[in-house]
Amino acid sequence: MAQLLAPFAGRRALECAERLIERFGSIRQVMAASARQIASVEGIGNELADMLTGARALVEIGMREQVRGAPVDISDPSFLDYLRARFVACDRECLFVFYLDRDGAYITDECLGTGEASRVASKIRTLFHRAIELASPAIILAHNHPSGSCRPSAQDIAETRKLSALAAALGIEIRDHIIVAGASCCSMRRAGLLDNESAR
Repeated sequence: MAQLLAPFAGRRALECAERLIERFGSIRQVMAASARQIASVEGIGNELADMLTGARALVEIGMREQVRGAPVDISDPSFLDYLRARFVACDRECLFVFYLDRDGAYITDECLGTGEASRVASKIRTLFHRAIELASPAIILAHNHPSGSCRPSAQDIAETRKLSALAAALGIEIRDHIIVAGASCCSMRRAGLLDNESAR
């Protein structure tokens, strides 16, 4: 981190890096913090804070370019890196939807809600409307568990199965629902949790 700060902080780079790590606990948490939170650390200020949040945005743009227009494969490291990066700044549950074209290629992704509003059931109308607007016949859901466990809850499973049935009636496929917890991910599709038959 000191090397990243050096062009802007000069001789103070190491000191600034140490203060940031002390305040946030890790480089990952520093990069997840808002510009206001970073600037509040003694000796950092707005310029360094803007530089760090700008660097994070550039990294996300680069990752997005790697997956744009390519068929989405949940085992692809590039896709998983981008997926995890989307949740770095989320300290509450966030629901993201990845919209795919008819060939399964990435179109775009959007955050549909945070906290209680991240529950799938509360976003059904918005989700379907957006999929139709984008002419997206398939989507991948993803949300995080700030608790640290990527194991899907009973509510996650029930809501996803309900949504999958509703989507099918509209000609939209729920390809997967991925739970993210830090560096760990759980694919509900791979775990056999999207098929209602598996619950019988």
